[in-house]
Amino acid sequence: LHEWLHSFGLADEYAYSKEEAPFYCRNKNFVNVAIFNDVPPYTGDGDVRARHSDVIPWLPYLSATAKLTTGDQLGSPVRGDLGIFPSNTCKIVVPPLKSWKPTSYSTVMENPHTNYIPKPYWTAILSGIGIAPTRITELLKRSVKPEWLINNSNTQPVNPPTPLGTETSKEL
Repeated sequence: LHEWLHSFGLADEYAYSKEEAPFYCRNKNFVNVAIFNDVPPYTGDGDVRARHSDVIPWLPYLSATAKLTTGDQLGSPVRGDLGIFPSNTCKIVVPPLKSWKPTSYSTVMENPHTNYIPKPYWTAILSGIGIAPTRITELLKRSVKPEWLINNSNTQPVNPPTPLGTETSKEL
């Protein structure tokens, strides 16, 4: 699954090796990883949106009240689903580059043994297989729920989701 998801524009979220980093960290257009060095201080969440909306692809998925800064630094202050969190992806590249991801939880792109796939990733996957945007919105409203967040003690979802397309009439 992990390798297949690369075909939808998802990057690895684990640290690239010294050999891989120069190649992969040049591409800054990933669905799930934004690669850029932040330039603090930030005056607040609106400042982050204004300065980085062109390089953080999941910003449209964040609520208007999502915390994107901790003090005057970039980065969501609370672990959770959908925010801006440091990623290990490009930490080895020289000169140093910071990378960011939309969740603090380990996803399938960081650990192939984890089956957690956040909403922005699902949007890219469903769009990539030709599902219309209105249908994607409908499916994700019904299918991506916060209680699926990873229970980090065993890296399994707390309540596994019903696979898309297998809804029962009761769920519809």
